[in-house]
Order: sequence, then C-alpha cells, then structure tokens
Amino acid sequence: MGAALKPLLKRLTVGSPAALPTLDLDFLAQSYKVSDGAGGMNSVAFADLVAFTRSGAAWRYNEFGIYEQVAANQPRFDYDPVTLALRGLLVEEQRTNLLAVASDFTSGYAVSANLTPSVGAAAPISGQSYRRFTKVAPGSSNPVSKTAITLSAGLNTLSVFARLVNVGQATLRFYDSIGDAATAVFDLSTGSVVRTSGSVLAGTRAEKGPNGSWRFSVTANYTSRDTAGGGIYFYVGDVSVQGSAGDAIDLWGGQLEAGVFPTSYIPTTGSQVTRAADVASVNTLSPWFNSVEGTLFCEFVPPAGGSNSITLALVGDSAFHEFYDDVNKRCGIYSVSSSANLVGGLTLGVLRAATAYNLHSIYHSVNGSAAVGRSQDRTYNHTELRLGRNQFSASLNGHIRRIRYWPRRLFDNELQRITA
Repeated sequence: MGAALKPLLKRLTVGSPAALPTLDLDFLAQSYKVSDGAGGMNSVAFADLVAFTRSGAAWRYNEFGIYEQVAANQPRFDYDPVTLALRGLLVEEQRTNLLAVASDFTSGYAVSANLTPSVGAAAPISGQSYRRFTKVAPGSSNPVSKTAITLSAGLNTLSVFARLVNVGQATLRFYDSIGDAATAVFDLSTGSVVRTSGSVLAGTRAEKGPNGSWRFSVTANYTSRDTAGGGIYFYVGDVSVQGSAGDAIDLWGGQLEAGVFPTSYIPTTGSQVTRAADVASVNTLSPWFNSVEGTLFCEFVPPAGGSNSITLALVGDSAFHEFYDDVNKRCGIYSVSSSANLVGGLTLGVLRAATAYNLHSIYHSVNGSAAVGRSQDRTYNHTELRLGRNQFSASLNGHIRRIRYWPRRLFDNELQRITA
C-alpha cells in the first residue's frame, strides 16, 4: 500500500458504502474526480485522466438529436435521439458497413416495378438522405433489393431505419447463395415483431430512432455456408400480404455488418466504410489505486441482443490475467458468454456491477444481487484501468455511465447496496 493512500484510508468508515471513492468517472454528469493523495478529491478534465484513441472518425447523436461525425481520437458522448438524454461514453469495436450505399436505395439497388421511389424533402438524420417508396398497385412482393453481396461466415446483422407513411409494417430479409433466408416483419407504429421465419435467423431488434422512425435489425447465422452470393431485401409492408396502392414507407441508413447485433450507424455514399475501435484507459494509477485490496464499480448499458463478451472495465498488469475469477468467469467488472448468464437472471438494460478483491478472494455483485466469487490467493501488479475492454481487447459495444473505485474491499452487503 502506498503512503499516499494512508490518510484517505483512515477516513473510511468500515461498513459504510458512502465512504468516498478515490476515482469517480461520471460520464453522465461529465464530472471526473481523482484522489489528491491527502484524503480529498480533485476535479479534472476528461483528457487529463482518460487516454482515448480511435484511428478514424465515428458518429454519434449529439444533445440536439442530430447525428454528427466525431473526429479521430475524440470520445463519443452519445445521446438518445428521442429523449435527448445523455447515454454515456460509447465504446465499440471495429466494424465495417458492407453496404457501399447506405441511404440512397435507388443507387445500385433493384427497385420493384410496383414501387415508385421519391426523394424526401427533409433529411431525418442531419446530412443523410432518405428515399420514400410507394406502391403503384396491390401486391405482396414489393422489394428494394441488392444482390451479389459477400456475407461473412458466421453471424451477420442487417439493419435499416424505417418510418411509417401510410402502411403499418415493413419487412427485412437477407439470404446466402444457397437460399437460406432470415426474415422479420416489424410493426412501424410500435417497433414490435409481427412474425419471423428462417432456420438461420438468430435474432431481431428494434430501437426507437429520430423523427418517428425505428431502426430495425435482423441477425442470421451463415456458419459453414456459401456466403459469396448473398442478398438483402426491404419490403413495403408484409412480404406475404397484398397491401394496397399508395402504401408507402421511408427508408434510410442501411447497414450490413459481421456480428450478433448492430453497432452505431456508419454512413456510406459509394464504398464500404470501416469504423475503428474506441480505446479508452486510465494509465496513471497513483495515488488512487490500492494493489492490496479494492472495489471497482461500473454502471453501464450493454448492447441489446447480448454479446459473446460483455466487459466493462479491467485493471490488469502486462499479462492482463491477475484480476480475474476463473470459476465465475468475471474479468475485472463483468464478462459473460450470453445474456442467460447474467447474475440473478437479469435482463439487458442499465446494469450496475461491482468487483471487490483482496489478496485472498474476489467477489462480484450486479444490480443488488447477492455477491458471488471465490477464494484465490493472488498478488496484483496492475498498470492500467481499461474502460470497456477486457484482457483480450473485446469491446463493450455499449455505453459506460459511471465508474468508481474504492481503495478497500467492500463487504458483500455493501456490494449489493452500491449496485442496487
């Protein structure tokens, strides 16, 4: 234990969850505090405490609900486009939009002869165009499609923004060259799934978007299949229902990416675009960190639909293996194989997780659940606090709302209270 920590540790009341942490990163309040080494806390700027890099530009919703580009090496504080509430620090892995044209569905796409396209008068997302498609006559098959797409072997996710004009449903479908299709029909008023089909369908999602729109997505698994000649379809209405002349919807923001869920929209206008990974860490641990015992807390929102590795924050040495519970599969704060493994059977949403450690044990609690963990004799030689990445650099792909650290191992009941 460093001498700089001793004055602060004397002030900590045993059993009190209200004792001051020595690190407090509040991304919702845009407040960042770190111990001054003498029992107090200093407020600092984000850039003075957090090292952040991303090799290229990326996009976010700003406080006005406008979708805007953020320059390379700048963090994305992302807002809800409907409520305009700050969602937190967005941390995502590298992804590529495989659709060379994301919004102009009349350029490089095949439009059914029963559909009349038109250009919208006002962009639903700042700087992004959209197309309205109107049925000329009743008909059950009225797609906007694109074929000869090379899909990734494994999980692929197709997403698009759709807005109701005067038809209540929209359909997303995509398939590989063998013809295995994944189809989902969505309700344009509520965002609910009307029906699905396809043996390769792995999941669906609907997220409320700007200007009365929804972002719908379909995920399919094409593992060990011929993926060279895939195709995508957007339908006005239900693919199997006749519909009426004049039925119409607005479409924009198409995205096809390798993965089990959609990430933030990546605009394209003529070629595929890759968004680089967000990399954030606190690299100076003195004087706030205690290598003998401590508690790390994080409030976060993982991606809906789950992930193979949901990881929030990791303190690790050069090997990044010390701060790990092998039995319960928790790395730093949180790492699970699927949503079914969430502590207490929690559903995805805002999660509050804490990991407490000392030289003889490591325990965890999530959203007020009973602490779980194991005894393990282990020493620590940590060098950084990773934000939204684990020891294998797997990303959260979600929003971090707050991170706090106490230089002592909180009791199990305290872990429940701070995460409730």
